[in-house]
Amino acid sequence: REKIAALMDQRTRGNEAEQIKQAITGVALAHHLVSKYTSLVAVDVTPARVRDELLKKKAMPVNLPEGWEYEKVFGPLPATATPAAWNMLIGLFLFMIGMFVFQGRRYV
Repeated sequence: REKIAALMDQRTRGNEAEQIKQAITGVALAHHLVSKYTSLVAVDVTPARVRDELLKKKAMPVNLPEGWEYEKVFGPLPATATPAAWNMLIGLFLFMIGMFVFQGRRYV
């Protein structure tokens, strides 16, 4: 590091910039140091799976936000006192009647 700092000082004194750059690069690479002209990259070569093994698809579990409970979000629907099933049937019936009325007016 001190050698690289000394070479950088020579550069500011007006010496040949290209020669100093090559000298700094040589010192940094020889000693695995980071300089103005070099950087280090870490490459992990550890295999994550056997090369011949096929890739697998599966759904990844997702965490619920803090304070939420799984059973309250994905559990059974609440048993309420409203006749929801009847309301749905009545709504569907009224929708169908409306469609027939609309179709009848269209051709008149």
